[in-house]
This record gives sequence, C-alpha cells and structure tokens, in this order.
Amino acid sequence: APVPGSATDEFAKSFFETYMTTGKGGTGDNSALVASLVSEAKTRVAEKVSTSYQSSSVRTVPGTSVASYAAAIETALLDNQVPDDARDATSVIDAYISKEDSSQKKNLLAIAAAYKGIASDLSLAVVPPELAATHLSFLRSADLTSKAVAAIAEYETDPLTTVGAIGIYQSATIELGSALQSVGTALMTQGEPAPGTPGALIMSIIRSNGAL
Repeated sequence: APVPGSATDEFAKSFFETYMTTGKGGTGDNSALVASLVSEAKTRVAEKVSTSYQSSSVRTVPGTSVASYAAAIETALLDNQVPDDARDATSVIDAYISKEDSSQKKNLLAIAAAYKGIASDLSLAVVPPELAATHLSFLRSADLTSKAVAAIAEYETDPLTTVGAIGIYQSATIELGSALQSVGTALMTQGEPAPGTPGALIMSIIRSNGAL
C-alpha cells in the first residue's frame, strides 16, 4: 500500500477530490481532466526527484588543466563503485520491477549511494572554466541518477514516483554519458592519454559505450 505522504498517496487523494468535484457522474469527454491529472502527477514526481546543484556549485579556477580535472573525475568514479552484481543498473531495475525480485532492492540502494558519492565528490573538484557547463551537467545528472534509483527502490510503497523516476533515470544517465563525452573531447585536443595517466580511464569508459 502507498505510504502516507508519498507521491502515490498524494496523487490518489487529489484524483479522488478532483473526480468528486468535476468528474462524478460525468458522461462527456474527460480528456482535459485526465490531462490535468497526468500533468499534476508529473509535477509531484519532479518535486520528489530533483537536484539542487546549480551554477554556483561549480568551482572554476583559471589555468586548471583538463588532465587534473579528469583525474578528479576518475578518482570520484573509482571511490564510488557499485558491487559487481549491481553494475548493470538496467538489469537490476528490470529484475526488481518486472520480475518482482525484492532481493534487488539492496543493489538499487547501492547504485543510488554510488552516484550520490560521485556527485558529492565532484562538487569539490576544481574545474577549468571552459568545462563549467559540462561539470554542472555532470553534477546534476549524477545526483538525479542517485535520487531516481533510490525512488525506484521504493516501488512497493510509492509506485507513482517509481514510474516517473524511471524516465528521469533514463534521461539523467544519457546526460551523464554526454558530459563524460565532452570531457573526453577536451582531453583528445591534447592527445590520447597514455595508459595509467589522467584521462585514460575516462576514454576507456567512453569507448565501452559510456557505461559507468
């Protein structure tokens, strides 16, 4: 059952109130009512799964090298890895929801914790000014990925938020991959990073389809 105060619970109450006010006994076209309720549901989910990172969260310092910035990213990724059996987040989500494998909840929470750690560590990174927008995208998408996966883990008690969170997760991971690609592009302007040097791990990740 939905937990009191969850997006699902709040939406159910709103739906009932709206139905009682405008829809009870109606026999006409209720498409406008349905569209309004869907819009409200999306708003409630967006409120539950949001990020507070903004431009002021990015620490830029003129003269910062792309290589040193890449090293900070790689350290954040290596320090916040998920367990081996949770690396394929899409499969974990599918098993948890479609196959009702409740044992996957711990893996979802581990994934959420990893991305939260990545965002937190990256918020401390010193960034080349020319990559400020990329870094903000990195912060926001990592944070949203964390929060979306955490919301998905609450499927049994708040399915409405879970449904919306899956869409947020998909768009956030795409944005995360794009941010990593932008860093890779910046790295390649200075030549291919040698194995074991800053940037080499990023290039390896990009070449394996951008999966973190």
